[in-house]
Amino acid sequence: MSSRHRHVGDVGSADRLREAVQGMLARASGPVSTEEISAMLAATSETIDAVLSELEADGDVTRLPGKDGDIQWRTETTTVRLTHEANSYHIQDDVTGVVTRAATRPESLRRLAERLEQYESGRTAGAQIVGISETELSPDYAPTVAELATRYVEPDDRHLYVYVEGEGVRELTDPTHLNREYTVLGFSVTGLFDRASFADALPVSLDELLARTPIREEHFPLGMYKLIAVHPEHQGQGIGAALATHAMAYLAEHPPVVSMMWKRENDGNLKLADDYGAEVLTEFEETSPSKWQCPECGFDTACTCSSVFFGWGFE
Repeated sequence: MSSRHRHVGDVGSADRLREAVQGMLARASGPVSTEEISAMLAATSETIDAVLSELEADGDVTRLPGKDGDIQWRTETTTVRLTHEANSYHIQDDVTGVVTRAATRPESLRRLAERLEQYESGRTAGAQIVGISETELSPDYAPTVAELATRYVEPDDRHLYVYVEGEGVRELTDPTHLNREYTVLGFSVTGLFDRASFADALPVSLDELLARTPIREEHFPLGMYKLIAVHPEHQGQGIGAALATHAMAYLAEHPPVVSMMWKRENDGNLKLADDYGAEVLTEFEETSPSKWQCPECGFDTACTCSSVFFGWGFE
């Protein structure tokens, strides 16, 4: 065999070993030592260390100090899933679970990069909440991390609940809680709204709503179940019901209570309202703003979803 053929074979073997090392790190649940990789791949520690050094130079792996002075490694490879549905792009980072949605592929990638930057910079829970809101409600309806703090965490009469993987429902009562390293599977927002803030939250005229429902001026500040959304990969697991239970426990102390929900094919929110004995106060057809980006109707067409107003505690 010529030296040229031996060289080509060596290159092929090196590439296969590199791919094997990357694959092992990608499947690992945490950092892995050089010795563990060497044992699994039946290669010397020196050979594996050389491959890992090359991968580190390329930015594909990170070297971490381990216990007793040994070196451990983790992959920097990120798996991103991009799905085209309802004339929009739903995108998820499988490493962090962060999701978002946008009208175009470039915009979805840009928005995911923004959420991941927030996640990595310490606003871990906040980035996930915003992403779930963008995906399940609408990018137009999603608050920023800063708005989550000022609108729903800081006010004493507003409440932001999150469903944390492995822990259940937690209330975020301080802006720093948006930085907690939670894995957020869903969230809900409730609170008391004065007349002006309630009107700002409506897709219809407040005067028209007052004319069609038992809501009266003396009811303000009015209890409102404002938002609820569950991560798309964790729906149907009782997360929405758990969030609703905590939210309604507070609102039950401040009747009457209202909630506005979009009437969509995915009617999980409407079922929740029915489960809690809500009364349908009124329904408005095609009430979304003209440029509303609806996950169900599509981002390139006008939203035709109706809004249903529910109430509890009206005499």
